[in-house]
Amino acid sequence: LTFMLELYFPGIGATAMLGTGAIFLVMLFLYNTGLLRGSTFLRKIVIGSLLASLLGTLLISILSLTSPAFVASLATNFELAVFLAIFSIVLGAFMLTLDFDNADRTIAMGLPKEYEWSVALGFMVTLVYIYVNILRLLIVLNRNR
Repeated sequence: LTFMLELYFPGIGATAMLGTGAIFLVMLFLYNTGLLRGSTFLRKIVIGSLLASLLGTLLISILSLTSPAFVASLATNFELAVFLAIFSIVLGAFMLTLDFDNADRTIAMGLPKEYEWSVALGFMVTLVYIYVNILRLLIVLNRNR
């Protein structure tokens, strides 16, 4: 995906990678200093937002079958696209906090080494999610020029 996007938007992959790394480091700092914790309230907000995002995507997919013109008008709305991309990036950042909390809980419970892969998978999925959404934001911003 990044290779294809680099053909149209040179430097977009490096920018997205730098942004993903910066978000990871900032969230790690916030988590380690105790300014942000993986509380039950945060977990409910993140999971609720993910479900709302999933249901919204499903609704748009169904609407694209019945009303393609409406969906096309949504796709050309610059402000909405920027808002959704930023919302997704912020959501991914908060998911990182939950991943850090998951890693701490795994260590605190003294789970065997075989459970490390699940923590690593959580980090990988979250980082890819953030990376793809940063790419989406950069594409939207570059297309508007």
